[in-house]
Amino acid sequence: MLDLLWLVLDVLCSGLLDGLLDSIPKSQHPREIQRRRRERESTGAFLVGLTLGFMSGWAAPQRMIPARYFQGTSIVFVPVLLGAAMHYWGKWRTRHGKRGSAVATWYGGGVFGFGLAIGRLLVLA
Repeated sequence: MLDLLWLVLDVLCSGLLDGLLDSIPKSQHPREIQRRRRERESTGAFLVGLTLGFMSGWAAPQRMIPARYFQGTSIVFVPVLLGAAMHYWGKWRTRHGKRGSAVATWYGGGVFGFGLAIGRLLVLA
């Protein structure tokens, strides 16, 4: 009987909480919508980069460039190089009339490259 009471109380409270949260007005301003979209795409790019970094670390478990003085320099170089490459790729696409994505920007490529470098470094460490 007590379990049934807890179940009813849980369903009522969760329904009430959902109703309250849905009643809070959400910003529908175009800038806010675009900001949320960029956040989702950046998070996705980081997670895809992290996954590919793990996979590349398992596929090729040796260092590409031997670290003589500093380990982890790829955390700086990979995002910068990939960010620059994606920036120019995005500009080329828009110049040719195609739609650019959030990843085809300096920041998108940098976030992807950072995830890639972190994933690989975690496997090789």
